[in-house]
Amino acid sequence: MNKDVKKRQWSEADLALAVNAVRSATLGLNEAGRRYNVPKATLRRHMNGQNKGRPLVKSFGRTPVFTKAMEKELESHILKFEERMFGLIIKDVRKLAFDVAKMHGLGHWFNEEKGLAGKKWFYKFMKRNPRLSLRQPEATSLARMKGFSKEKVGEFF
Repeated sequence: MNKDVKKRQWSEADLALAVNAVRSATLGLNEAGRRYNVPKATLRRHMNGQNKGRPLVKSFGRTPVFTKAMEKELESHILKFEERMFGLIIKDVRKLAFDVAKMHGLGHWFNEEKGLAGKKWFYKFMKRNPRLSLRQPEATSLARMKGFSKEKVGEFF
């Protein structure tokens, strides 16, 4: 791609003005795009209603699968597993994310065949949630788990 090409030079106000001009039949699609410096494809997408329910803003990259609230809920769910000494591996978290997306009927690009979220999604999720740290869980005997209670630890100290 040519480095000299400048992308996304339009603002939300320009997009709103261009959409209003085309809807009121003051300008055609091509002329509104040129005058307000909005790409024709972007203007057409907003005119055809493909961005219904979304504000007139620029967004870079894919739309996220989960909302911020859902991601926080997923994070707290994983932390609860860790508190109960049930460690999760990467594949478990990816499977959990896929199942949550499927259960809520969210549009996703996860692998339907394997039933897993992607590795890129996982690593970006971990970057967004620094409180999480996943490692290979080690086997914990029942006696060790029972011995690690508040009462037993209190007796020791």
